[in-house]
Amino acid sequence: MAMDSARHLDGGKSAVALHACGDLHVRLLQLASEQGCRQIARQQRDVDEYLPTPSLPVSWLAKPFEHYCRDLAELKQLTINGQPDWVALEAAGQQRLAEVRNLEQVRNLFRRPLEMWLVLDRALFLQEQGYSVRLGVFCDYPLTPRNLLLLGERDATPQRG
Repeated sequence: MAMDSARHLDGGKSAVALHACGDLHVRLLQLASEQGCRQIARQQRDVDEYLPTPSLPVSWLAKPFEHYCRDLAELKQLTINGQPDWVALEAAGQQRLAEVRNLEQVRNLFRRPLEMWLVLDRALFLQEQGYSVRLGVFCDYPLTPRNLLLLGERDATPQRG
């Protein structure tokens, strides 16, 4: 989504959006096509556009990879062309999943400190505006990691300007 992200794309690159959220996948598709990327993944459809996957029952996760893909193709009314190398495709997906999980571990190390920095910045702003500020939590972290409560209170006496 960054304004300068197109600099990472060119005709020699292949763009893949795996579980991209919101408009992230749309932005990638726009930038990749503008920059002339050689490939943009939806390999079977030969179309460079995002195909959303509907929410599926948890039971689908127990299906063998090939059955999952075939059932999803049927659900989306797509024809599977040729003889896909299901083992190689699943291995590539597992490799990408491992990479994403590794990136998430790094990101998670900084999540709480960044949240604290942002909340403390807001607390400082409120203090500068004349509020008494208290920072605490409103529930246990396992219930939701977004459990910080910033409470700013002003004196009940009317302010004179």
